[in-house]
Amino acid sequence: MKRNMIFFCMVVIIFSLVGCGEKSKFYYEEEAFNNSKERIIGFTNDEYKNMYALLEDNKIRKYDETGKVTKEIKVEIPKDSYKIPFAIGQDEEKKIYMDIREVGPKKPGKELVHEIWKLDEKGKVIKKISIAPNDMGGWENSDFGRMYITKNKNFIYKNDSNILLQIDEKGNIVKTLIKANVKDFVKIDNSIYALIKDEEGLFLAKKEIDGNNFVFKKKIGESSNITKLDFDLQEKKLLYFSDKMIIESFDMEGNLLGTVIDGENVPILLLTNTQINGFAVNNQGTLFMNFITYELEKDCSKIVMMKKKKGIPPKSNKKIIKVGVNTKYQQEEIKELAIKYMKKNPDVVVKVNQYDYKEDYISDYLKKINTEMLAGEGEDLIPTEHLPMKKFMKNEIFENLTAYMEKDKDFDINEYYKTVLDSYQYQNNYYALPINFTIGGLIADQKLINEKNIIINKENWNRESFMKALREISKNNGIYGLVKMDKQELIEMFFLGEIDKWIDYENKKTNFNSEAFKDLLKDVEAIYDEKLYHNEIERMMDIGEQKRMGEVAFFNKKNLEIIGVDGFDQIKNDIENYQLYPYPTDKGNGEFTYEPFGYGLNRQSKNKEIAWDFLKFMANNYRGDDFYSKFSVKKKNNLDRLEKCKKKEKEPRAYISEDYIIYSYPLTEEEVKQVKNALENMKVDVSLDPQIRSVVKDSFGKYVKGEIAQEELIQNLENKITTYLNE
Repeated sequence: MKRNMIFFCMVVIIFSLVGCGEKSKFYYEEEAFNNSKERIIGFTNDEYKNMYALLEDNKIRKYDETGKVTKEIKVEIPKDSYKIPFAIGQDEEKKIYMDIREVGPKKPGKELVHEIWKLDEKGKVIKKISIAPNDMGGWENSDFGRMYITKNKNFIYKNDSNILLQIDEKGNIVKTLIKANVKDFVKIDNSIYALIKDEEGLFLAKKEIDGNNFVFKKKIGESSNITKLDFDLQEKKLLYFSDKMIIESFDMEGNLLGTVIDGENVPILLLTNTQINGFAVNNQGTLFMNFITYELEKDCSKIVMMKKKKGIPPKSNKKIIKVGVNTKYQQEEIKELAIKYMKKNPDVVVKVNQYDYKEDYISDYLKKINTEMLAGEGEDLIPTEHLPMKKFMKNEIFENLTAYMEKDKDFDINEYYKTVLDSYQYQNNYYALPINFTIGGLIADQKLINEKNIIINKENWNRESFMKALREISKNNGIYGLVKMDKQELIEMFFLGEIDKWIDYENKKTNFNSEAFKDLLKDVEAIYDEKLYHNEIERMMDIGEQKRMGEVAFFNKKNLEIIGVDGFDQIKNDIENYQLYPYPTDKGNGEFTYEPFGYGLNRQSKNKEIAWDFLKFMANNYRGDDFYSKFSVKKKNNLDRLEKCKKKEKEPRAYISEDYIIYSYPLTEEEVKQVKNALENMKVDVSLDPQIRSVVKDSFGKYVKGEIAQEELIQNLENKITTYLNE
């Protein structure tokens, strides 16, 4: 049947990729480069294709266009000074100039220094030009980059707000070339090509130095933290490095031609904790890239040289599988797992591609996914989170994984949370495999509940008993049952906690036009009318920061975390004695919710066995950490993390103010027991088909704003969702 999307980066023995362009076919191949042990913190080139590396201790190493070191300069900056080199350039007489800026605390009555220094052959400063008057008090220009010195000794550089200026030898502004946030730029003859960042995204623009208007200004993507630009003289093409960790090629009219460097060419691009400090292209089109990676045992700084070669790249014998992701965070997670997998399986390349997902354009997203799957052009593994999985499973859009599970001796279904696995089960067959999930519930200040003599029977935990508890707690002045929540969040909390009660996928029915749903809406109104919520405290963190412990009993947490902001290890900053409660339900015992994140296997994949093996690897090896807070679908991974949290020491995690420091605490045996109980008693899958999610969000939003009445809300939900279920 189907397949899906473009893709991104990975490992290959011969680091090669076909270049783009009408003139010739070419590819890049890594060649040996003589790297030093010193850490490089900036890398760029000048108009004459000399390259410069900024080392620690303000050393500048100059390379010729072949990569040979021609000079090393120790810039005369006192050790106790806050002056830093920001840009470098060379004039026709081969004199080096540097943009030097003072950063750090501003002393009373004294301006921060910002100067252009001219250096002699030995690196001694022979002239200083003050350019501080051209600054605007910004802090944009933070990368080591290039500056240009024209024939008449004018300078083209970026000020502290990244505005591109042309100044004379005295530092006076001759012309404001580009009044915008210029992230990087190159000068080619009398033209400036610049990467410009604003609130609408990232643009590639061309402007003549003598002109007033842009020749063109074209959007090339959303905002990017890494933006490097250079020029291939041979091919007459611009090369752009972004935080997608690829180099893309553009023609001189600003049109995208394609990707010329990615993780296949340079495996270091695949490492999760890799930072690029710059890249440069010589006159022959050879690329030099400087990286710092924190993936190894110690920081590693190196320059990679990629030689351009004519012709078609040699074919690799490696098996390639492609994996889709929807967000930058997911890309980092999956890349990290892919790297570990490829180390164990050197004959496999895993390519990770981030889709262009936007919630407001879900129809376009689904259409693209479906079209590419049908055409056999999609990924081998496709993320399920924004797909109508109920319909996908019923129509067998993805490969049936049951046979893979049964014949795989290394796969034991008992090692996973069966409840989460069963989210992707239809008629006893599995059509996707989750790798992680979130879990939702209520966090309660048990000390407050006990002090107010509130008796909560967890065996009779329905919405009626929940409302009764809120009313009893809120009788006391300054004490409230709930944290501040808007009406839509309240409705969704009750709604999602009993999702199966309102939507029956199997029988294609809904239950919105019922007294039970009207009672739900009535309870939401009562919480507001009776002021059962705290009007000032919106987050747990507000309690500790404002010193207001013991004022709120219940907090809604759709994404409970082991570690992180409001994670189990940090709750005690705000709640001395907390308890986890499931969401109240009509069944009376309450239920924790969960939302799975997994992958379906493309039925038209050419490497199904390998794709299954990597999918299983992801499920087995996703562990979560301080940054990625989801739970692993494999039980042991979560239990290991909880045991680790029991043994950790109390330590500061964030300094919010002088009076409020957030600490990470070790978990007690009782707290670990609570988390385990929640994991074993999650019952409600709150993942909705995207079309239903859109209807629910839009309808509830209009209702709480007063745009539609209760009857219209019920009619909207009933009609639209029933119609969708029966399509």
